Amino acid sequence: MLCNGNAVVMQSNNIGSVGDLTSTSGGCLSIYEEQGKWYTFTAGTTGSMGFTIVPTGATDINFAVWGPFTNQSLPATICAPLGAPIRCSFASAASTFAATGSYNTGMGSLAYSAPQFNPPGTVTSQPIGGNGWVPGINPAVGDVYLLYVSNATSNSTAATINWTGTGVVDCVILPVELLSFDAEAVQSHVDVKWTTGSEQNSAWFNVQRSADGISFFTIGRVNAAGHSNSAVDYLYKDLSPLPGLSYYRLEQVDVNSSTELSHMVPVFFKGGGALHVYPNPARDELNVTVELQNSGYYDWQVLDASGRTVLKGGKAFEAGTQRLVLALPGLEAGAYQLFLRQAGAECGRARFVKQ
Repeated sequence: MLCNGNAVVMQSNNIGSVGDLTSTSGGCLSIYEEQGKWYTFTAGTTGSMGFTIVPTGATDINFAVWGPFTNQSLPATICAPLGAPIRCSFASAASTFAATGSYNTGMGSLAYSAPQFNPPGTVTSQPIGGNGWVPGINPAVGDVYLLYVSNATSNSTAATINWTGTGVVDCVILPVELLSFDAEAVQSHVDVKWTTGSEQNSAWFNVQRSADGISFFTIGRVNAAGHSNSAVDYLYKDLSPLPGLSYYRLEQVDVNSSTELSHMVPVFFKGGGALHVYPNPARDELNVTVELQNSGYYDWQVLDASGRTVLKGGKAFEAGTQRLVLALPGLEAGAYQLFLRQAGAECGRARFVKQ
């Protein structure tokens, strides 16, 4: 996160993650991410904003800018980007030098950007044979932008980013900078883990869970550090996870009661919900036992060999070992499969034969 207009020295030995960019979000860069770095910056005032990237020698520097995002957007919520960039240059070092007499690239050049500045919504890009320059932006105060700078030559040399224009590069001091957030099924529970890079006036975190990725419910609370300028690791154990696929996210609460939501992460939990059926083969009725992780309403369904539903129903159960008796009236002899689900998530299945 860039918080002022000072020059930035970009140097990276990383080859990049192929998951960061897609053919859509990469814009003119496509999926080509070489040695590069990601930055976020905020418009502190109205006024034009641009930058000049000065490479070391004949280094091929590419870049892209996404935005504007809403004020106080967290880096974790906007990176990797989903949509196409608003400014992008894939011009080669050779074509840039041929057009300008320099290997410098960027946005908002008086001589090589036409026009020098444009509204953010006016998308502009340079192809591989371009001059390496695109118009700068005229942002609104508080607009947040995402910048990626790539050393396509992959020679691990430095490049300097110098800011231009009348606008001010700033950053909003966020209550929490979330570095990472993940959830993992571990034996009989789910570990929800996250790390913050800094915290200002943070109060607590609500851990939220969803069966469908749409409706979330708070399942736990973890007190925050309050004030921190170094990394803090957090862990919450969900001792009663939903069977099957579910989703987790964080709600960060400040001391002034304002909130921020994290991205959501999926978890598949097998749990202890295996169905046991007897007698098997069965005649008039089938006994079912299951170890349930959660109380609530469960749906059951019986499918024949062709996948057709021949019986179905539902019942409310308490957590723990439960027993269900299914009557099999008029069911033809043959092989069947029984499924048990809660809120659409499968928590057990078993095969049986009807005599």
